[in-house]
Amino acid sequence: MARAIIMATIYTNDFISCYTEMLVTSSLPLAWCIMMVMFSYISSGVIYVSYAIFDLLGAYFRLRYERLIDGAEMIACDSNIPKDDRNVLMDWILTEHNVVCVSLHRYNWFWSKYVAISYSMLTFITMLSLYQVFPTVSTFIIMR
Repeated sequence: MARAIIMATIYTNDFISCYTEMLVTSSLPLAWCIMMVMFSYISSGVIYVSYAIFDLLGAYFRLRYERLIDGAEMIACDSNIPKDDRNVLMDWILTEHNVVCVSLHRYNWFWSKYVAISYSMLTFITMLSLYQVFPTVSTFIIMR
């Protein structure tokens, strides 16, 4: 979000100074300005929303593991449970543990690929933004 605001400020400043100093009548700088601001805004939004979903999934799996651990401790510490019922409950807990492990393995596979792609895209977006700010012709940077 902050990247989009910074890029919007830079591009609109460049756009305004381009029109006031050079008297350009084309609408191409405006279109480029809008496109770059939207690209920065959408890409940063996708990255931040996906990391929020990743954090929520991590909290969900942590709660499921804590529930399984609490159930196993309750079964292990309670001596009033008959042996057959204890075996059935432990079998259910182990089955549920295996389901959680398989789900976690699938999510880890997906998120490892997603994080690799988003980091490479984030690097590309940062490099493109820095290229737009520094090496291109900018009238808002004054060097004396």
